Amino acid sequence: MQPEPEQYRAWADGAVSALQRWYNPRTGLWKTAGWWNCANALTAVIQHSQRTGERRYRYVIETTFGQAQRVSLGFSNEYYDDDGWWALAWIAAFDLTGEMKYLDLSRKLFAGMAAGWDDVCGGGLWWTRERRYKNAIPNELFLLIAAATLRDLTVPPGIIAEPGEWLWGSKTGHRRLTCGFSCGSGPVTGRIASL
Repeated sequence: MQPEPEQYRAWADGAVSALQRWYNPRTGLWKTAGWWNCANALTAVIQHSQRTGERRYRYVIETTFGQAQRVSLGFSNEYYDDDGWWALAWIAAFDLTGEMKYLDLSRKLFAGMAAGWDDVCGGGLWWTRERRYKNAIPNELFLLIAAATLRDLTVPPGIIAEPGEWLWGSKTGHRRLTCGFSCGSGPVTGRIASL
């Protein structure tokens, strides 16, 4: 027997309530969560509000926007995938609120990620700004952000178009037809190791 919609709503309300017990408004982050995990927590809170119409925790968007930048200015750090998780959170915030500052921030994060693209290994984004390792996660996030904001972003030539993020994933073996992208590149030798 499948639960009634009210039961799903109660579970969702309970989950976001439990998540918010870990929220620290002083920092704009969730206690014991890592940097990128906080971006996912924010996205979960936003999606709860989007799907249920509940406004109780919407203050978290603005609080996190104002406070968490003290940890990492512009929500960017040395990891391109972390920037991607935050870009997705701010896209969700824009979709919920319509406030351009959130979309503008996601654009800046996307542009920073685009700077991590080069021709080593046939293209793709690096995992970190140290440029020692390429893997699927920042590339998947980059593709997702581009798709989510295509109507709003000017995509640098050669990133989504030829040779293209999707094509790069296909050529390197990171993209699989049945399970998205695989994760893992060996040391930068031009050879991609598939997991």
